[in-house]
Amino acid sequence: MKSKPRLSCVLLVIVTACGVFGLLSALLISISRLGMYSIEQPSMLPSYGVGDRVLVDELIFRVTGLRRGDVVIFSYADEDAAHLKRIIGMPGEQVQLRDRGVFIDGKRLDEPYLAPGTTTLPMGQDEWQLGPQEYFVMGDNRSQSGDSRARGPIPASNVVGRVLARFAANP
Repeated sequence: MKSKPRLSCVLLVIVTACGVFGLLSALLISISRLGMYSIEQPSMLPSYGVGDRVLVDELIFRVTGLRRGDVVIFSYADEDAAHLKRIIGMPGEQVQLRDRGVFIDGKRLDEPYLAPGTTTLPMGQDEWQLGPQEYFVMGDNRSQSGDSRARGPIPASNVVGRVLARFAANP
């Protein structure tokens, strides 16, 4: 007879825990800002294709920070369009483009997300010293990407969000 009250307590704890988890999840989703963007250019092939959609965290990244390799949505100061690129250089670093690759503070950057055989060529300038609030961004499809090689580093304040998920147009 004592097993029924014990079972009831266990079930009550499980139901309560699920309810608390659900409320916390709903709260996190409601305070975070999520955006959905469509990819309109081939500059991030093969990682992101034209017509793909991406879910973007527009708030939490400001607390957790950005890392090299993160894919971000940003805008340039002189236009309203949203751009999708990968963070290559972090604040305070020196970025060099030489020997058909990227060097960060003198060390070649390993870029496993690039298609085999992809080379990185400068578009004019070949070296940048990033400021304390600047990022160097490039598209994965280097030959089809207008990015920091041509436009320079982007200020942290121009980053709209970090990509959380990709939804392929043609799965």
